[in-house]
Parts: sequence; structure tokens; C-alpha cells
Amino acid sequence: MALQIELGIASPTGYFGDATAAAYNKHKIKYGDTDSGKNLVRILQHALFCKGYNPTAVSGYFGDETLKAVKKVQTDAGFSASSLSNEVSAKVFKQILSSDALVLVAGGDSMIRKIQQTLNREYSNLFDLIPCDGKYNAATNKALIYAFQIEGGMDKDASQDEGLNNYTEVAIKIVIRDQMTTDEVQEYYNYKEYLIKQKGKAYADEFFDALGGLTTSNAQIIVRDLLIIGLCFILFTLIKKGLSFLLVL
Repeated sequence: MALQIELGIASPTGYFGDATAAAYNKHKIKYGDTDSGKNLVRILQHALFCKGYNPTAVSGYFGDETLKAVKKVQTDAGFSASSLSNEVSAKVFKQILSSDALVLVAGGDSMIRKIQQTLNREYSNLFDLIPCDGKYNAATNKALIYAFQIEGGMDKDASQDEGLNNYTEVAIKIVIRDQMTTDEVQEYYNYKEYLIKQKGKAYADEFFDALGGLTTSNAQIIVRDLLIIGLCFILFTLIKKGLSFLLVL
């Protein structure tokens, strides 16, 4: 909320959404900047402290130690040090302001953390940076689905289509909450429009005819099975791309 106030957003909400990102991009901060009129660097430094990354001081000056802390956030999120710039993007600022852990936490799995880092590095142009805490959660699941969509041949624009997004959200609800409402079953059928566009009407008709009499109960089983197949596919694809850390799977 402090960031929104400094950016001049009329009705601060405390949520870092598109409007906040757009406002921030007009005043983006970088190495060497000093607060003047807006306390953006100080807010960044406070947030780094709260997240466990020490910028040394809250001075309003974006110096070496602040840059080092910002880059550590990004490398913990999965990015290589050589790919980082001296500018703080809206996406990185949002992650710094969040309570998401980017380090392995108690009960987390190191392999899941490596997968989370890979998803951030390879596909985060499609979604916000996800936690890298080693725990499989809704954000990780959604990121995997987006990655599967891209590796399955869907272009980046298609992966953001409303119909496909509906399908993605339904799948997430099933995996995480293990429940599906009647409305969500209808949203699942919206996926047929995407299949028609990508595979042709005959393929889509055959696929959905096989799901005749779809109920809330068997929809859960069907979509869960599709997700298992999808996750296996993306892991296989990532291995082919040379991501050696997945070979242990």
C-alpha cells in the first residue's frame, strides 16, 4: 500500500496488480538512483529487510548492497546471475513485496524447489514469479500447466486465451481443492473451443463424446488424469532440453 501511495494511485488497495505495475513502470528504479520526491528506494530496502535480504541500510540510495540483495532475490528465484540487469522490474518488485519464500523451507523438497526455479527462469513471462520453497502449491501447479501448454505447441498468445485460462483454473481447483462445481464443469467444456482450433472439429467431437455424461465426480478423475499426463510430458521435455537436475526423476 505504501508503494501505491508513493506512486499516486488514488485508491490504494494493498494488492500489486496491473494498475500498480503500470504506475511503477513510469518511475522504475535502478542502481544509482536516489529517492527524490518518492520513497521508492526506501520501500524497496524495507521490503528486502522484511524478506530476509539485507541491503545494509535504508538510505534511499540504490547502491551496491541494495543491488546485491535484489540480485540475490532473483537468483534464489531461479535466474542466472549473468542474465540480471541493474533495474528492478515490476515483477521483481512485486515478488520482493510478497511473503513468498524463495529458499527451501521446513517440509519442502529440494527437487520441487529446482523445478520451481526452472519454471520462473523459463516461463515467468506468462505469470508472476512463483515461490521457490520446495512445496507444491497452486502457484507451482498453474506454472506447470502454462509450461506444458507452451511445450505442447501452444503459442504464448494462445496460452492466455480466455477459454484455455478457464480450463487451467478448473484444473487447479481440482488438484488443490479436490472439488468441482457444476459451473466449473461447464468451464471445462469451454476447452473444446481450443481443441477445435488446434486439432480440428472431428478430434474435439471424438474427445468430448468420450466424456458423455460428465459429472462432478468423474470430471475430477478425468482432469486429474490429464494433468498427470501433462506433467509427465513437460518433465520429459525439460529433460530433453538438458535440465540435468530432473534426470534423477
